[in-house]
Amino acid sequence: GLSFLDQHKSLKHSQVIEACGLGGSGKTELLIQTAVGAILPRVLHNIPFNGSERGCVLIDLDAKFDTLRFLEVLQSRIKETLQIHHREVGDDDKKEQQQPENVITRESIFDDCHNVSLSRFRLIRCYSSIDLLKCLTIMERDEKFMQFPSLSEQHDRNNNTNSNTTPVRLVLVDNVAAFYWIDRASRRDKNAPFNLQNVHFSVGQKMLAVARKRRVTFLCTKTTTKLDPIGTNHKDFLPLSWSRCVTQRLLLDRRDSKNGIVRWDSPPERNSCGYSITSGGIRVD
Repeated sequence: GLSFLDQHKSLKHSQVIEACGLGGSGKTELLIQTAVGAILPRVLHNIPFNGSERGCVLIDLDAKFDTLRFLEVLQSRIKETLQIHHREVGDDDKKEQQQPENVITRESIFDDCHNVSLSRFRLIRCYSSIDLLKCLTIMERDEKFMQFPSLSEQHDRNNNTNSNTTPVRLVLVDNVAAFYWIDRASRRDKNAPFNLQNVHFSVGQKMLAVARKRRVTFLCTKTTTKLDPIGTNHKDFLPLSWSRCVTQRLLLDRRDSKNGIVRWDSPPERNSCGYSITSGGIRVD
């Protein structure tokens, strides 16, 4: 469902990717879909789940992240994979699996995949720009904070390592502009700790520092009040100091209640494609 990101290998480390769009265009759905793809195992119980098997941290700045929706998409992905696998299994394999000594039920596989995946996910809520800067500083300085205990013995065997940790390789930020107007209003206050330019410059520089030091990708969403027509450059209302830190930018343009178009604003030479939002997540048309 994320071919417009995956086919261009955009999720390389040391990148700060921004996804812009109006309210309801599917930005948070994009984060959920990306998170699920990151935390799912590659193979579990000899079933390919085609995940990245990496740790993921989601920083919620709106305090509106729907954890139930996240679980719905994760469970839908696991169920869909199990259904496809069991349809492809032949009658002989089914009979062999039904033997008492080799019983591994679909429910137990679902539970194992569900638990292993969630062990690689962390949700953090920040309520100000200061909180965000503190969180990014911890990510930069604390190596243990950027690791998760590994619950998958199969993961360790496949990687030929005795390490019992899974590194964080993806950091998602929901609405990086959430505190923009609050910070802008605070400039009128003589006691404001620093100005608007310094806030976003510091956030952008911290993200780049974490991305390079920890070899992670940042995917940030941003709510806009107006999108330029297809084919024109995106005009950012955030300070230039933030825009210079963004290495790639996606624009999500919702056409109706179900369908939309996603295009690359930076780099501009990449093709656009259609997408739809379903109960199982975002699907590329």
